[in-house]
Amino acid sequence: MRFVGCTIVADKSGMRVSILYLPLFEDLDKVSSYAWGVATLACLYRQLGYASRKNVKQIAGFLPVLEV
Repeated sequence: MRFVGCTIVADKSGMRVSILYLPLFEDLDKVSSYAWGVATLACLYRQLGYASRKNVKQIAGFLPVLEV
C-alpha cells in the first residue's frame, strides 16, 4: 500500500491512501493483471487539473511519468 500511495495514486497528503483502493488487493494473484500504468496516468492527469487552478502552488502525482 505504501508503494501505491507514494507512486501510483500520489497526492499532496503524503503517504495516505484512500480505503477505496483496498479491495484491489483482496486477491493478490490478480494484482499483476491490473493496468497500473493507465491508473498512474489517470491520477497524474487529475493532479495536473488540480495544479492548474488559480491559487494552487504545488503539484502531486508520479511526476517521472510527466518528465518522460
